[in-house]
Amino acid sequence: ARLAVSIDPLSPLMRINLSYILMDAEAWDEALNVSNALMSEGIYPSLLVNTWVGMLRSARTDVSTDILTQWAAATDRDTEAAAAVNALVMRRKSEDIPVSIDHALIDRLMISNELAELQAALGNADATMDALEAALQSGTGSSSLLSMKINPSYDFIRDDPRFLALMSEVGFH
Repeated sequence: ARLAVSIDPLSPLMRINLSYILMDAEAWDEALNVSNALMSEGIYPSLLVNTWVGMLRSARTDVSTDILTQWAAATDRDTEAAAAVNALVMRRKSEDIPVSIDHALIDRLMISNELAELQAALGNADATMDALEAALQSGTGSSSLLSMKINPSYDFIRDDPRFLALMSEVGFH
């Protein structure tokens, strides 16, 4: 990704990809710096959603909530639903207990592709597993599935037999 950016340093797509790969590598600060530089240049919805997910993974709740609000506004999603999701994420962080989310709220914000990441951030093991299994059944190549082996959001369910079985089914042995 760094090579691609060095070859085409003005390409937003190459820098968005670099930011995403840095997040997978848990280089949170560098990823956020790349994201912030891009956000100062323009609105890139895929960058916003990737950065939101990355900041959820890094447990940087204050940054993730700001990014979700920006993403909702930039994509004409329900900003009140984004505020409600942010409140749940903040509650999870402050109370350190699993938090449930109403599916109507998920539908209002249209975040089904990122549902496993959100459920993991909320600490809800059953809902996270349900979302991961739904992602597998959808056949979309969800990043939630593709990152299962390295994603720190799933650390709290790594020993769950359902998670281990799903890892095997996805092809991570």
